[in-house]
Amino acid sequence: MLPTLCVESLFVCRGTERLQVPVGAPVSHQFPLRKTISMHRQTGEIHETDIEDWHKMTRSRRIRSHVPSKIMLTAFGTKQETPTVRLPEASPDVPSEEPPSASRADPRSFDVSRRTTEIPEGWAPPPVPLHGPLYRNLTSQEKQDLVKLRKNLGHPDPQKLAKHLEALGASPHIVAASREFVCDTCVESTHTKHQRPSQIHDAKEFNELVGIDGFYWTGRKGFQVHVFHCIDEASLFHLGKRLDNRHVEHVVPTWTQFWHSWAGNPVTVYSDPAGEFRADQWLDQLQAWGTLPRMSTEAWQKGRVERHGQIIKRMLIRYDTEWPIENIQEFDVILHKHVSRPRTH
Repeated sequence: MLPTLCVESLFVCRGTERLQVPVGAPVSHQFPLRKTISMHRQTGEIHETDIEDWHKMTRSRRIRSHVPSKIMLTAFGTKQETPTVRLPEASPDVPSEEPPSASRADPRSFDVSRRTTEIPEGWAPPPVPLHGPLYRNLTSQEKQDLVKLRKNLGHPDPQKLAKHLEALGASPHIVAASREFVCDTCVESTHTKHQRPSQIHDAKEFNELVGIDGFYWTGRKGFQVHVFHCIDEASLFHLGKRLDNRHVEHVVPTWTQFWHSWAGNPVTVYSDPAGEFRADQWLDQLQAWGTLPRMSTEAWQKGRVERHGQIIKRMLIRYDTEWPIENIQEFDVILHKHVSRPRTH
């Protein structure tokens, strides 16, 4: 496999996406050559790099990005030198018993001092998951279904998955087995994962967590309005109302009228750090109601209220495209028709 490389050490790694310089790698000026061979995580194709002089590379080049690998072999060594073989001179008096092209190796010429029984340092072998007896007692089909469900839900915690299955009416032995299932992917991989296709949300009560936000909307007739809206995380009940401006003097009465007056005090209200939500008057009012404010600068941490706000904007745009909204009074009527209902998005 490596005819031109005299291998000094070989390291094996799983689940990496970068070229490797392990802790136990040899000294670069003594063994300056490196060869990497990897198997693609998805396709199973074999990818290999050229033999490169890693002694002359910068740190960033040594650990540069590579293909997502299921397994990666990294070999360090020196250039393979072709040994020079000298043929013994033929004596005219003694007939040669072997043809001139043949040579006999002397066993004493082999240097056995280089042989070692030391195991190269590097990554430990991948962990082997040990499932509980309740999972091992499942049928093959039940095991496959449970593994597939766990992958599709983004590898949730076993206890969280068990509660979800129990709430959906799964068989008791399936619920118990899900608590004893050990995912090998979760065991051997702790790096940041891609966005999950779906997620199990913690069960909440109505008015336990409410998100608030605001957005501007401009109609085809040229007028612009600001919409203040909120959504309950448990029921996805969504309300919205037009404000004259974003000042806190308009936000507090609107919130009191269209939510607090009938739903009561939410346990927690989350929002972005907009000026009206950081004003002392707004925070003092929440404190008087016993509501905990929670702010976030990241859009993904307030995804539902942001996403449902975008839904309302798209609905208004489509309506305004087909039937242009003439004035603010008509806009209030249209907005009321598009909100004030639970959503399933």
